[in-house]
Amino acid sequence: MLTAGLSLCLAAPALSAQRPIKAIKLPTQCAGFSNSQHAAACYSARLDAATASLEATIAEIILKGKFDPDAAASKTFDSAHDFWLKEMNLTCKAVESFYEGGTLAVAEPLRCKVEMTEGRTQLLRSLYRTVLKN
Repeated sequence: MLTAGLSLCLAAPALSAQRPIKAIKLPTQCAGFSNSQHAAACYSARLDAATASLEATIAEIILKGKFDPDAAASKTFDSAHDFWLKEMNLTCKAVESFYEGGTLAVAEPLRCKVEMTEGRTQLLRSLYRTVLKN
């Protein structure tokens, strides 16, 4: 098992010779792992937490904003969220394609989803701060 993990860590990413190789610095919450499998597990846990936080924020905005499900504001809010989901999926799919075949092929798309989900939560909390204060 150690040999498999070590070979996974030492395997060179399958990147085009034209692409510069960048050092990836893991955020503090997922730093210090010896291999990409541990980093992916950390990002997976962070994604679960970020998704739960985003869902709770959306529920709170809808509840405190007293959104009428049939009103234009509610439909626009839902459309914006659907658009954001598509953007996140396309962006993170591009990240996945970039790292395909490399040691970070699993961890980096997860990191992408974590960062985009955490960013979306922060943006919604900022945009609806007056609603959320009540």
